[in-house]
Amino acid sequence: MFKRFDVNLQSWLQYIQRVHPSEIELGLDRVATVAKTLGIAKPRAKVITVAGTNGKGSCIAALESILQGSGVTTGSYTSPHVHVFNERVKLRGRNASDAQLCQAFAAIDKARQQISLSYFEFATLAALWLFQQSNVDVWLLEVGLGGRLDAVNIIDADIAIITSIDLDHMDWLGDTRELIAVEKAGIIRSGRPVICGDLNPPQSLLEHCSDSPLYRLTDKFSYQLNEANERSWHWRGLDRQGQPLQIDNISLPGLDLANIACALQALALLEGFELRQHLASAANDCGKLQLAGRFEQISYQVSPLASPGRRNIVLDVAHNRAACELLAQKLQHYRRLNPGIKRIYAIVAMMADKDINAVCHALESVIDSWHVAQFDDPRCLSAARLAEVIAGLSSDPTQRGATVQQMLETAPTDMAKWPQQAAQDNTDSSNSKYSHISQYNSVGEAFDGVYGLSNSEDLIVITGSFITVAEVRTRLLGSIETIGG
Repeated sequence: MFKRFDVNLQSWLQYIQRVHPSEIELGLDRVATVAKTLGIAKPRAKVITVAGTNGKGSCIAALESILQGSGVTTGSYTSPHVHVFNERVKLRGRNASDAQLCQAFAAIDKARQQISLSYFEFATLAALWLFQQSNVDVWLLEVGLGGRLDAVNIIDADIAIITSIDLDHMDWLGDTRELIAVEKAGIIRSGRPVICGDLNPPQSLLEHCSDSPLYRLTDKFSYQLNEANERSWHWRGLDRQGQPLQIDNISLPGLDLANIACALQALALLEGFELRQHLASAANDCGKLQLAGRFEQISYQVSPLASPGRRNIVLDVAHNRAACELLAQKLQHYRRLNPGIKRIYAIVAMMADKDINAVCHALESVIDSWHVAQFDDPRCLSAARLAEVIAGLSSDPTQRGATVQQMLETAPTDMAKWPQQAAQDNTDSSNSKYSHISQYNSVGEAFDGVYGLSNSEDLIVITGSFITVAEVRTRLLGSIETIGG
């Protein structure tokens, strides 16, 4: 326990990182005990909790934007962050300050006494404590991992949203959609509404909803892209009395429409909030939604004198099969709206525990040139191994779902020649299956390489992890113009 509480935020983050023996420890007893001591276990505010394999952050962003735009104050908690820890905790739409977070950590450290808390549990309690202190109207909570045993689940949700269910974090949640659904369904409370954005929810999820009102996408609510121009969309849903609601001609945002549709349906059911009275402002807020690293479009030029002009860039933190399939769909849509785009370059660096082959398969149909890299983290997959997966296994469907080690054990014998093969001219696609793949020692080096190869008629996509996106985004922040897609 710190003896002084006036230390800076970085010192607190270092402290909570090392104070607990495990990075992840699922379970509610310890964190619930501390929450009770702090007086935050039974909030006066309404609570919406969001779980799901993908789309949680986008859903929270939509909820926050619409509520704040309608005069309702919010506290939102999301993870991980892209650049700074403060992004995880927002009060009334703004990042919590260093001072506020330090105050929260000090209160938690005092209250916990001898109870050990993980980094995520400290962060969660800090968010809840600040929400209570700030007296906001609605708490918006994003599950970190699973749901049933996640720290945010100490709070009873008035509305539960499950955006999607797919295979990720299987060591912790199970290796089937049915098992993963059980974990995510743990945020559901009896008799309280459940919003499901998964088009094919597992039976185990449906069983957990047997005594809760279930609102399924395409059943009780829906969305549709405007087929005439593909630049706007429509939403349909139901209010608390079962009466229809609709919003037409919403401008196309940067976020996935299914997640925004889930947010709208949740707000249509939220006690004390009348979405029907705020349809115009909701449409306006939805049309402007953008979140760092979620199909974030940027126009960038190294300097005004650089040639040949600005680069079109998309940043997306997709790192599992389902997220990359969605990214591929968005890139196809982008290409339809921008037929002048000639080539799509991908800069990819990933964690080693992800389903690398499934990710590559999801993207291969839309990527013209692969540029693989690595970042400074012991969990990162090496660029060489990522290149091996793309080069040798992308055409082998029997390898889908295999771990990296399994894939490498069955890799073609000519994989050993990769470094030499990669040195070949990128344009010589007729001579080598490696010719569309380049390998780099860092993400920054990869960006420099692709910038030099590309021009203003190409699109550069940076993806694979939050760390990959953050490294490039940090570089671009001083010279960003949002592309008007």
